[in-house]
Amino acid sequence: MLELLYLPGFWVLLALLLTISMRGTPRHMARAALGAAWRQFTPSALAILLFLLSAQVMQASAMTASLGAAAAALGSRYVWISPWLAGLGAWLTGSNLGGTAMFALLQKAVASRTGLSLLWLAAAQNGAGQLARMLSPACLMLAATSAGLKGQEGLLLRKCGPLVLWTIALQMLLLAGMVTPSPLVIGVLVVLLMFPCVPGLRPIFVALPAL
Repeated sequence: MLELLYLPGFWVLLALLLTISMRGTPRHMARAALGAAWRQFTPSALAILLFLLSAQVMQASAMTASLGAAAAALGSRYVWISPWLAGLGAWLTGSNLGGTAMFALLQKAVASRTGLSLLWLAAAQNGAGQLARMLSPACLMLAATSAGLKGQEGLLLRKCGPLVLWTIALQMLLLAGMVTPSPLVIGVLVVLLMFPCVPGLRPIFVALPAL
């Protein structure tokens, strides 16, 4: 029973019930709102469930272990592709959770075989995935619709894409610098950090032009 207290959904449901009770929302309005929320939630939940099941199949069939063994051949150089794998998973699924379901076990397998820090690889997985999902088709469509730019998803991609890729590159360099310290890595990181100071690039990083 106490496990429910650790689930975010339990507290969201409790807040919902308290809000309905305190505001005196009519039952028919509450049912209509819950029905609309359920219809909106179901496709995403089904997709995430399928990705989680796929991850379990990959784990049970030793596919994850095989991929981990192949990636482990890179040794410490794996840190250069870890954030990009995380970003790819989130971009393909349109969800950081879906991307984590696809590649988190792979990151764990690589960490156990190479001795790399699992905490740092997990941080890269979560950070890069959260950024890359913003460029996924589903998120771009949602953002364009919310901002009144329906049909202009390509414009959002061109405006926000460079900033997201730049941030993932920074995460890659930070991960490489923490796991395998090197003056070259630090130097490249400093150069990337200076990009917003370049007059021609400043509009991309400081303030996006009006859409």
